[in-house]
Amino acid sequence: MSKRILITGSRKWVDRNVIHRAISEWVRENVPQDEVSILVHGDASRGADRMARDFAQAMWWLQEEAHPADWSWGSPTAGHERNQAMVDLGADVCLAFIQGESRGTRDCIKRARQAGIPVIVHYAEIDNEDDQA
Repeated sequence: MSKRILITGSRKWVDRNVIHRAISEWVRENVPQDEVSILVHGDASRGADRMARDFAQAMWWLQEEAHPADWSWGSPTAGHERNQAMVDLGADVCLAFIQGESRGTRDCIKRARQAGIPVIVHYAEIDNEDDQA
């Protein structure tokens, strides 16, 4: 059975190396060699989700599973609803990348912990602005 890696992070996250390293290290330590893992993310157009998505598309050992929030009907809670949907599908770990306030990221972390999913948090070295992702 494939391991599921839930990614959550700031839309303002800029250090793709931290994301690539975190994913690679977790897989190396937790996934049998030659097994494909599923990388679950919220499909934001920039930041941590996009960097994780791009990495998954470049690695044969990662299968991407995108869960975009449905903002079309104007719900201010669409991101939180998407976070809950990703958590409800289950994961073996949640890798979180926080920069600034990162309300959406912190929401996903809280939901993952409540569901019993282990969470590993990475913080940006430079926090210039608050983030609402």
